[in-house]
Amino acid sequence: SQKILVEIIVQADTDAERRAALAGIVEVIGDYLVSEEGSTLSGACDACEIESVQRLDQSGHGAMQVSGWTLSIAALFTSERPY
Repeated sequence: SQKILVEIIVQADTDAERRAALAGIVEVIGDYLVSEEGSTLSGACDACEIESVQRLDQSGHGAMQVSGWTLSIAALFTSERPY
């Protein structure tokens, strides 16, 4: 399998707005990955899924109205060759 890392950064006035925006984006990506086309990334792999969602630490960057998450997506491949 291969790992795909996707960083999502949003800017909003409140933490609640930032969290809602991030959750909405993750939901759209998740919905795509369970769709017929998205489950194989349009035929590029055999299967893929979100493995984890981690919060990015933005506190040291002086960006008070910015939040981010990193998605770890696993792309699985099946090969006829065992090597």
